[in-house]
Amino acid sequence: MLKSDGVREALAVIGDSYNAASIGLHKKLGFTHAGRLTNVGEKFGRKLDVVLMQLTLNQA
Repeated sequence: MLKSDGVREALAVIGDSYNAASIGLHKKLGFTHAGRLTNVGEKFGRKLDVVLMQLTLNQA
């Protein structure tokens, strides 16, 4: 659906760098690591990093 709408890139924002299941799923779907935002969140007193992943849909 995204490809048919002309979208070139899909981004995943994973709210906890320790969420191995979500990171693994996105890797399995073809996403690659695009970056990390360090200490941008907090949950139950624990600082969280956000992982950014990217998938190229339409190559020019």
